[in-house]
Amino acid sequence: MGYRGLAWALCAVSATIAALPLVVDAQSPGILTGRVTVEGTRNPVAGATITLQRIDSRRKLTLVTDDHGRFSHVGVRPGVYTVVVECAGYAPVEILGVDIRTDDKVRLLVESTLAAEAPFTRRILRYRRPLLNFEDATISTRVI
Repeated sequence: MGYRGLAWALCAVSATIAALPLVVDAQSPGILTGRVTVEGTRNPVAGATITLQRIDSRRKLTLVTDDHGRFSHVGVRPGVYTVVVECAGYAPVEILGVDIRTDDKVRLLVESTLAAEAPFTRRILRYRRPLLNFEDATISTRVI
């Protein structure tokens, strides 16, 4: 095969590769964000610990809320998680079945009860996947 034949072969291979569809990773990570406030108010709960545990794994991911009660993690692997919110002085909140899908942005709004108002209480809630918010393409749920 001469130089021209090789050039035509390379062009044919390049055209074939360019025509192939892009393959997207089926396990693209999601984003989990949220805010923890005192029940019945908009006051933030700073320093709350948010623990994510995927139900099919023993590995845990721990986040801490900032001064405004916010938390965020980019790169959460798709799966179903249990999320536990704990902070000294507040009753713990456990959210079951938080479903993070490929390229999701899941937002949790958690209202914590003061421990003095609910001593020895651990609230266990089931996550319900809300409707899509078309304004900012996030999926959010308010956990009271």
